[in-house]
Amino acid sequence: MSKKDAVTKDYMGNSAIFADAFNFLIYDGQPVINSKQLRAMDTAELVLPYGKDGARTSVQRYRDELKYLTTMEDGNAAYMVLGIETQSEPHYAMPVRDMLYDAMQYARQVKEAASSHREEAKKQRSMAGPGEIGEKKSSESRESPDSGEFLGGFYRNDRLLPVITLVILFSPDPWDGPMSIYEMLADVDERFLPFVQDYRINLITPAALDEESINRFRTSLREVMLYIKYSRDKDQLRNILETHPRFLERV
Repeated sequence: MSKKDAVTKDYMGNSAIFADAFNFLIYDGQPVINSKQLRAMDTAELVLPYGKDGARTSVQRYRDELKYLTTMEDGNAAYMVLGIETQSEPHYAMPVRDMLYDAMQYARQVKEAASSHREEAKKQRSMAGPGEIGEKKSSESRESPDSGEFLGGFYRNDRLLPVITLVILFSPDPWDGPMSIYEMLADVDERFLPFVQDYRINLITPAALDEESINRFRTSLREVMLYIKYSRDKDQLRNILETHPRFLERV
């Protein structure tokens, strides 16, 4: 990892900055997500898909930032997993990279659900007497998993937390990489496209934002975006440094 990437990664690890970025993406800058509602998560994503002849193959990737969000919407609790990937230049396979990260997070949730069910079953067996175990088997209680639930480990009523990944380009250059899987495909008969799953990235890049949009940020991310946007235009950069109220407040 380059020094620049390490700096931006640490910067986005700040919960207030992290929340600001997602408020911009989802709520048009309104401060709906509070930094206190965020909890850091392990950024290592690990899955063990079945390989050739049933052998398991480990796949591990490290996200830049990953946080768990608990918030209230319309009186109901909402839970989700939010991830940020920082880039100093476009990544031309980013749709595939983000899709992999998100899929691995969903796979981890499925694995954790299966593990939770196994632990609960083990706990119930340890608490039940010898006679009670036989009674439960014969009564076919709905508390016991059916064959599909037992084999898959993920029960009918289990639910996944939504995963949202946001890519932020810390560069004045426009993003000239693909925004979706469809844009990465070779020439393909359009009749096939309805059967090919697309995957679009969520992207924030200074070059694509006007000043009105950038001012919707509420943390120092606002000044960072402005500075990067005009970093190659000396006259415009001098102008915002000397006249923009947000920069003057920090002098």
